[in-house]
Amino acid sequence: MPLVIGYPRRALSNIVDFNQSIKDPVSEKLLPDPVEPPYYQPPYTLVLEINDVLVHPDWKFRSGWRFKKRPALELFLQQLSPYYEVVAFTNESAMTGGPVLMQMDPQGQYIHYRLFREATRYRNGKHIKDLSCLNRDLSRVILVDWDPDAATLQPRNALIVKRWEGEESDRELIDLAAFLRMLAMGNVEDIRLVLDYYREFDDPLALFRERHEQLMEEQAKRKEEKEKLASRPKPRFSFSGMTRT
Repeated sequence: MPLVIGYPRRALSNIVDFNQSIKDPVSEKLLPDPVEPPYYQPPYTLVLEINDVLVHPDWKFRSGWRFKKRPALELFLQQLSPYYEVVAFTNESAMTGGPVLMQMDPQGQYIHYRLFREATRYRNGKHIKDLSCLNRDLSRVILVDWDPDAATLQPRNALIVKRWEGEESDRELIDLAAFLRMLAMGNVEDIRLVLDYYREFDDPLALFRERHEQLMEEQAKRKEEKEKLASRPKPRFSFSGMTRT
């Protein structure tokens, strides 16, 4: 091939390959294979966006970007780590998101894997998290994110929550932890079937919280009634005369 023609063609091919590398994940297998016994592999995989789910980025002129931790973040991670293989999967670059995750879990006790923007698919101006690249059974994978576009490829695996804007009074992580523990302790075979139901509501966690509170009230009432019955004086019988006293 003449050099004049061959060089532009090779250059164009390199440009196409480079563009594709930006659009597609760095690997079609983002996580290693699940561990085998005697090592412990949690039964479910929990994929978490960090921005506006776990932390909130805040810009100030003097200090630059700072990341504010969401209330109950440590408790949230502690409660879920026995049940879930926790994967942080964020649209942030590794340069930005890496230090945030290091501060969040410096010893790597709770967050098993960390995936960044380079692991997403880029389509129509959106970074999409392709859960099929996680090397995990999708019936046991749940993505928690505030952005529905992030779950375009596997919407049934997504629990879309409200975006946290940094409010100190927020308690969503407490409710989210309770919801996720309920799923795991129920040994749900296909987590998508449960998410299908909750997806019908604008605020799934508010619905769960309301029903959980109702259940707790019913249990408290039953306990109170049982205690009242137990505290009632029991009738006494005299067997000598077979008379009730």
